Amino acid sequence: MSNTSGKVSSVLVPASFSRDMLSLDDRKSTVGFPKGAGAMVGEGVLLTLGDDEGSSRSEVGLPNALRSLFDSVFLFFLSIGPDGSSSSESERRGPRSKEGDPEVTASTSSTFVQASHGLSERLETKVSSNELAPMSGKIHNNFNGWGVTIYDALDTMWIMGLTEYFEEAVKVIGEASYTTKPKQYVPFFETIIRHLGGLLSAYALSKDPILLQQADRMGEMLLPAFNSESGLPAYAISTRTNATRGGWTGNTLWAEALSNQLEYKYLAHITGKPEYFEKAERCMQLMYEANVTDGIFPTQWNTKTGAPSNNKFSVGAFADSAHEYLLKQWLMTSRSETKIKDLYLNASKSIIEHLLYITPNREMLYVTDADMLKPSPPKPNASPESPRTTTQGATSTPSSIPSGTFEHLSCFLPGLLALGVQTLDLPESEKEIHSWAAEGLAYSCWLTYADMKTGLGPDVMSMKMYPKNEDGLWLPRVEKWKQQGRSGRPPGLREPGAASEKAGRDYTIYNRSYLLRPEALESFYIMWRTTGNPVWRERGWTIFQAIEKYAKTEIGYASIVDVDKSSTKAPVKDEMPSYFLAETLKYLYLLFTDEEIIPLDRTKGIRWIHVPFETFLEHKPPVPTLQPQQGQSPKINSFLRFPEDEYVLSMSLRDPTDRREMPANTNVYVTANCIRGVKKVTPSDWRSYMISCNPDIIFSLSDIPFTTPPYSQKRLTKSIERSALWLAHMLHSGPDSTSTPSNVFVQMVGGASAPARTTFAESLVEVLHGKEADAIQPRKCLDEGVAGYVFDMVPLRLAIEGVQGLSPNHSTIVSLIQASLLVLPPNKPRLVTSARGPHEMLLLIREVGIDLFDTYWAQRAANIGVALDFSFPAPIVTGKRDLGHNLYDTKYTRDFTSMMGNHDKDSAGICLCAACSPYSTPSPEIIRHSSMDEPDKHRDSSDSPNPPYTKAFLHHLLHTHEMSAHSLLAMHNITVMDAFFAGIRGLISHNSASIFEAEIRRFFETYMEDTDDMSRMEPKVFERAEKAWGEVELLRGKGRIARETERVKAESAVAANEVLKKEMEEKGAEGAVNVPLASNGEVMM
Repeated sequence: MSNTSGKVSSVLVPASFSRDMLSLDDRKSTVGFPKGAGAMVGEGVLLTLGDDEGSSRSEVGLPNALRSLFDSVFLFFLSIGPDGSSSSESERRGPRSKEGDPEVTASTSSTFVQASHGLSERLETKVSSNELAPMSGKIHNNFNGWGVTIYDALDTMWIMGLTEYFEEAVKVIGEASYTTKPKQYVPFFETIIRHLGGLLSAYALSKDPILLQQADRMGEMLLPAFNSESGLPAYAISTRTNATRGGWTGNTLWAEALSNQLEYKYLAHITGKPEYFEKAERCMQLMYEANVTDGIFPTQWNTKTGAPSNNKFSVGAFADSAHEYLLKQWLMTSRSETKIKDLYLNASKSIIEHLLYITPNREMLYVTDADMLKPSPPKPNASPESPRTTTQGATSTPSSIPSGTFEHLSCFLPGLLALGVQTLDLPESEKEIHSWAAEGLAYSCWLTYADMKTGLGPDVMSMKMYPKNEDGLWLPRVEKWKQQGRSGRPPGLREPGAASEKAGRDYTIYNRSYLLRPEALESFYIMWRTTGNPVWRERGWTIFQAIEKYAKTEIGYASIVDVDKSSTKAPVKDEMPSYFLAETLKYLYLLFTDEEIIPLDRTKGIRWIHVPFETFLEHKPPVPTLQPQQGQSPKINSFLRFPEDEYVLSMSLRDPTDRREMPANTNVYVTANCIRGVKKVTPSDWRSYMISCNPDIIFSLSDIPFTTPPYSQKRLTKSIERSALWLAHMLHSGPDSTSTPSNVFVQMVGGASAPARTTFAESLVEVLHGKEADAIQPRKCLDEGVAGYVFDMVPLRLAIEGVQGLSPNHSTIVSLIQASLLVLPPNKPRLVTSARGPHEMLLLIREVGIDLFDTYWAQRAANIGVALDFSFPAPIVTGKRDLGHNLYDTKYTRDFTSMMGNHDKDSAGICLCAACSPYSTPSPEIIRHSSMDEPDKHRDSSDSPNPPYTKAFLHHLLHTHEMSAHSLLAMHNITVMDAFFAGIRGLISHNSASIFEAEIRRFFETYMEDTDDMSRMEPKVFERAEKAWGEVELLRGKGRIARETERVKAESAVAANEVLKKEMEEKGAEGAVNVPLASNGEVMM
């Protein structure tokens, strides 16, 4: 929020803050980082980054209500946000599950090591290693000869903490050139999902720059595949000549068309190259415009025209991943692009209506494919009461001829439906149907495993069908069950037992192989995570044991030829597909680990709101009337309309962004600025106010001088004594322990004196005695009641300037903060307010271990007309860049690009803020104030993307003094900062100080700041913007007529200058002469 909108400031954090973070395990320092750095990596909870599980933190905890979750899900190809913990007793990066058996994760990790061992031995001698033949030890040269397995399995290595394997693989990848032999073509679809997806997934986890460079190179080399007449990708491409060729169908498969958007859109985001986004989005545009019925997208599309070329509807081969990418694309856009969501909803609705059947005996719910018959047109005598049917039997809905085939590939569907139920705001009736479909399908997938003698599922089955196909449709049977009173479980969810005899199975096996596929385990993992039902873990563990028993070889794991053989050792194939390491083992591992390693769902954005209490001091009584809560004390959240389960809300007395001088404090009261002047607040009043408001975090009163420095030693001593005394008063136990405030953040005082700052810190950890100890029982010292430490940079800089007479250099600031932290425990959050931009933030994280920052700098940029435009890690570009755009500058008058333009049209970044990516959303209901109010029939706001607000438009708003300009800029700038902090979290989770340091250097080299002189710490674009802002405000104060007069004078002066230049040129003068103008626009003679 911009400061123009009130005194509510936001806090953004490099490691997202959550309500339960203060009650979790001890914070550990990362190897190579200062204590505290990156302790909150994990986007939502405080996670351990050190050795083994140590002592618990102090008894201060926020309500266990919020997890700040990032709004993107990449379970299929892109996984974001490992916890980054590293155990000295284990190779595993992920924490042990609190609910599952830790031996399970150790077993799956060991299985990965075993399966990849035969391949890793060959990395040194065969850079082109592809897929391992687990029986013979040979290498199958599949998929281009580009080493598909190490690419596909990169994220699994990272998640399991197999650092040695990961680093060795990155070295091999860094040497790859991705060239092809003459006349060789690489399959576009397979290369995207295995190679490029593997690179981007691993980069999202590790932020290793080699992976980004190689992903950019590969993405660019594959891009010509989109150069068809329609924009649909070709089957294969030569990276040597850019020539393309079609597949055996002569068409583009639906999976080929729609299984590249996650990769290319994410690549566009991290490289700033819009061509990646545009090529992938063109395929989506064809889907939006396609002439299909109710989301029934056929499996083949004409590559030239972009139109459907068959009528087969499927979720199996040719189509499977496209369905996944629809939902996950929508999630990747922060749930903003409703067109994609609608494609998913329409497609899933048609799947449930046309492709879900049950078998006649066991009532197994399965999904098949079908040939869809086009609807017949209504006859002239159609019944108006029943528009979907006619009296002649014609129908306006398609009918289908199901094949009865049930593929293992289709077992991803229950997981996808469950994910949709969790992330989509579905009506209750639809949520119920989707949940039932997910559960029934997942059980049928499990049943195909349990029925087999090996305990492993066959690849393809032919399901027994009713004599009349329509009698087996699942949805009508569910509707009939509802009408009959909902007795028992719904059809398809009654869970028949395993059938070892073939006659009782309700299906015959068409392909008896088990190809180490991941789809069933992927769905079990998502079902476990979305329902919490441990039965999915148990089924996953049973499958894992069967894999160990039948598929394991001396150097890997082999595919099974016949899953229903009764012999103790089933026949195997000499094949281990890359997806076994990339997906099958990954989902098994995640099924038994702490869910926060890869959270299913994360909400991006502001989750900590800070409110200065001085806003309320003008009112009587100051504490507003709060709405009571059932079984709990009322909270200020309800009054401010911030949902308690979504936002952490903190309060301080003073506004940390207010820099005006105020009267000095006394031993009795603290002063605060209000609209009508200064108010005095006693420590008792402050404690009472905070108990009544009940915020999640309280900033204790502190005696930070707000008068002109320098400060005497006596004044510093008073500041220390008062601040400690006021903190003790806040922590006073009182007669009722429930009335003692918890989660108190203390502002560190001591001015520019390192000894004074250390003295204050010592007063916090000093064990108290006598009455002082009795007052804060059961605590033994003040610090036991402290949840975090606050460093306000503005008074600190003023104090340094007062002592030194110069602008404070960075080393001085760091030494003073370190003096405060010297004796304090390292396991509590450290918040810095009013930092001067990303350069200072990066250095404070690196050198002091700061965890949290406020949005003061981003809001200030919005107030002076600067649109931030940077990222961390920095993009791979040549030359220097500004941190943003001074939109007061006249060069933006006709710049119609979005604010995240990265300074040139060829490298535009992607910003998902409401200003750069505005998507209108439907109102839940139309409120009509009179009979004259009618909805606009010509405007559909449910799925129409609006164009982004351009720099030219913002430039116009700023020059016309529209407050909306600052609001739009604030939304944009906070989003940029949020992404900046996410990048920091990702690098710290890599647990490598050298990589983090290298990326900091590259950030300084990329963005225009003087690395040799950090004393100014003020971006140059700010200086230019403040100057322009001052000039515009000066004109604003002169009134409209005066401004118009100045404009006319300036234009006349420019015209006179041009005439003079022309005259002198005609007289033979060399070059044009710049005639100086006075400030009023007149020519100076």
